[in-house]
Amino acid sequence: MSAPDLATLYRVEDAVETAWKTVLEADGLTVFKSISEDVLTVPRVDVECALGAPTGHRFEVTPGQWTMDAWQATIRCNIKTKRFDAQPALHQEWISKVRLAGQYFTDRFSEATLPFHTLSMIQESGTDRGVDDTDDTDFSTIQWDAIVCIRSNAWPS
Repeated sequence: MSAPDLATLYRVEDAVETAWKTVLEADGLTVFKSISEDVLTVPRVDVECALGAPTGHRFEVTPGQWTMDAWQATIRCNIKTKRFDAQPALHQEWISKVRLAGQYFTDRFSEATLPFHTLSMIQESGTDRGVDDTDDTDFSTIQWDAIVCIRSNAWPS
């Protein structure tokens, strides 16, 4: 499927975060993207995608016009739950659901959830855990190293 314009293709972080939100919400989780006007609630998962350097892969958009079309990326999912009201058990359940999404990414992050981009690689790179005593919440942040590419059929004609 072709993107409507080039600007849409370069909204890479938003596309990846939207896909994670879609996948995790299908598992019953409450998810927020990094740039949003939504009012945050607890429990929740905050999703962030940060692009790094291009991988060096290029795509020939028009004859003789080559452009970078793949980037290294870091994806973070921060799970936040209350310390009380049976939410510690919920926290562990949510960690497993988030981690599973990253493990089986080829099935879950298909063209249906990422119409113009693809995640060609995701590798978990660690988990941070802790307590935020300002609001009595537990948090776990799972992080992945990834490669995000523009699909070859997504370039506008």
